Amino acid sequence: MDSSLIFEKTAAGEEAMHQRTRVVQRNQRMVLILVDGKSSVAELCTRAGNMEMVERALAELEQGGFIQARAESASAWEQRRQAVREIGSAALEQVSQFSTFSQKPAETKARRSDPPAASRTDGSSSPPAAARAEPGLADLPVEDISIFGLEPDFNPPPVAPAAAEPRGGFFSALLTGKGSPDKVHIKPIRRGNREPALGWPARIGLAAGALAVLLGLLVFLFPYERYRPELEASLSRLAGQPATVGALRVSFSPRPALELDNVRVGVDGHALRIGAVRLVPTLSALAGGDPVFRELRIAGASVPAEMLGVLASVFGSGISGSNLRFERVILEGLALDLGGLTLPAMDGEVQRAADGSFATLNLQTPGHSLQLTAQARDAAFALTLEGSNWRLTNASPWLFDSLVVKGVLQGRAFAISEMELRLLDGIVHGTARVGGEASPLLSGSIDFERISARRFGQALGLGELLAGDIDGRLQFVARAAEWSDLPAALEGSGSVAVKRGSVIGIDLAEAARRVSKKAVVGGSTRFELLTANLRLTPDLVRFNPLVVSSGLMQSVGRLDVDRQLRLSGAIDIEMKGTNRLRVPMSFAGTLRSPELDLR
Repeated sequence: MDSSLIFEKTAAGEEAMHQRTRVVQRNQRMVLILVDGKSSVAELCTRAGNMEMVERALAELEQGGFIQARAESASAWEQRRQAVREIGSAALEQVSQFSTFSQKPAETKARRSDPPAASRTDGSSSPPAAARAEPGLADLPVEDISIFGLEPDFNPPPVAPAAAEPRGGFFSALLTGKGSPDKVHIKPIRRGNREPALGWPARIGLAAGALAVLLGLLVFLFPYERYRPELEASLSRLAGQPATVGALRVSFSPRPALELDNVRVGVDGHALRIGAVRLVPTLSALAGGDPVFRELRIAGASVPAEMLGVLASVFGSGISGSNLRFERVILEGLALDLGGLTLPAMDGEVQRAADGSFATLNLQTPGHSLQLTAQARDAAFALTLEGSNWRLTNASPWLFDSLVVKGVLQGRAFAISEMELRLLDGIVHGTARVGGEASPLLSGSIDFERISARRFGQALGLGELLAGDIDGRLQFVARAAEWSDLPAALEGSGSVAVKRGSVIGIDLAEAARRVSKKAVVGGSTRFELLTANLRLTPDLVRFNPLVVSSGLMQSVGRLDVDRQLRLSGAIDIEMKGTNRLRVPMSFAGTLRSPELDLR
């Protein structure tokens, strides 16, 4: 199809524009509307976006007489006939060069143009006058051309004319195949390699892709670091303490978010440190609305006790006095320091009250062995610790079968009002206070029952020194410059009682029977009851009086254990019976290798 053809509507086409019944097919009517007498076939195809549909519709409209080629441009039929003439002329020249039977085209034309000799009035068959102009080969119709250049000598019988067919155009002949058998069908020559036109969906997709690439480059190349000082100043003002941000960037995986790295609020030693902060905005915030974030995720935070309030006020619900809000606050790997008692890293979430303020902080270890709940109470937090099968550290010998600790955290002080610990086959109840504003402080009072003496010695790293169940009471206090120095500064007093046990490493009965100046080493002493008053000082632990009751034997004395685990003290061993025997002995050696010497 020649894409340069220009069609215009005929009278029938104009009438069909006003009568929908004339052109029923939708494609034909659409193309008929597009035909304006100015646009070429190529332009019509571009408008419609479907070249094959437009060409078929044009052919059908031309066959139906609704459109025709413009008068100033050759119609499709005339262009076809001109192409046939040129091809026939070229073919005849090639054949005439090699054929001995061919005649000059002028002679053939003359013979065909003159009437037969029998029909001339003078009976002669003279040729036409020389002055008569001879038409060229291009002016001859295709049916008048013979490849041998001669006419047959006989007149063919007349043939009845075929029924007249509706006049169709060039497109009609191509589609229906009803052209005359003596006419050559020439495929229109296309000029240039015209690419198929893009439809509107493809154009919209390309535009959207280009816009996405442009936005991506804008986001990645945006100078976020330029706004980091302003962000640090805002955090400092809100927290009331110096704040720094290590890095500021934007990420898109798994969702678009603003990320802050190495955030620190406060001074060294008492600073809130956060490894990473991730803020995921809502769609309205991305569209330019209020700064509302769907999710705030805090990872790798180390929170001193006094900074928990800052964490709750700044990140718990939003910034007071502004439109900044967080719909959800998630914590990952948060380590809370309760006045020197550092809890392991926990994960959790912040729950808010109906007015959006901070209400509850829920944390738990990855294995759910320890759970913490912090509820806001004015300027303090009510804390509840619950755990089962929990150790202070993975390598710690102190395994808590269960624990429940309740108290109030205010500033750096954690006041424990209720404590129940189940460990070493026994149970511990008590109260305590951890932390202080001036210096580290640990104080409290505990009662313990059925504590395994064997497991207690193993937990202390001393081995099996005593067997039995320990009951007792202890009041203690410790104050030091550093938290690590508190155990060495521990002081206290109390009492202990061990029922139905044994002392391992000392044989009191053998020492009384031998009555020798040589030290007695090894053995064991079984007893029904061992009692002692306990005194703790930074330098030693004193059991005084120490009473051991074992059948007919009763021993009373004093035992001191210093920081190097060396033993000192004295004990009187008394054997009851008809012959009462009393043997004074003294303690020596170490706690792991005790000795008894006769005084």
